[in-house]
Amino acid sequence: MRGLPKRLSREMREFVPILEVNNYECRRSSGSHFMFVNAVSGKTLVVNTHLNKMVRHKLIRDYKLNLEVR
Repeated sequence: MRGLPKRLSREMREFVPILEVNNYECRRSSGSHFMFVNAVSGKTLVVNTHLNKMVRHKLIRDYKLNLEVR
């Protein structure tokens, strides 16, 4: 995915494909956060670089993300 650093945490590496399936693109990163924007709806999702499992599940639930990774 464009705009992401080469080294990501394990949780972030598992979360990025879920975002890609749901049409989210990394627009920018600033400090310790990444900003993802949905190409279809325009919704913005901000994710901490040090993502943990609980926060990942909360984001999936709150943004109703589809978990079926291709």
